[in-house]
Amino acid sequence: MQRAVVFSCFAGVALAFTCAGAVAANPYAELQEREIKALSAQETEDLLKGRGMGMALPAELHGYPGPLHVLEVAEQLGLSDEQRQETEELFETMREQAGPRARATYRGS
Repeated sequence: MQRAVVFSCFAGVALAFTCAGAVAANPYAELQEREIKALSAQETEDLLKGRGMGMALPAELHGYPGPLHVLEVAEQLGLSDEQRQETEELFETMREQAGPRARATYRGS
């Protein structure tokens, strides 16, 4: 009986060390604590506030810059006042819609 108790204790300790080692070896263990596991705190904030998060890169590489980047180079592009105003409105609409949609998707579901 006493051997069984001692064996059980050693087996329990060995199992605990094995599990602890497996958790420590997992390179993604810290990600489990994130609000959105695949995104850093900054990326989550950018998403929920309707910022671009660098997602415009593929479009820009194919010649389709987003409205914020158009506004950043408005002078070089020679935008008229009307074009600048329309681009600002487009950017504001995009930003206003992106934040609530992101919050509804990631916090509401």
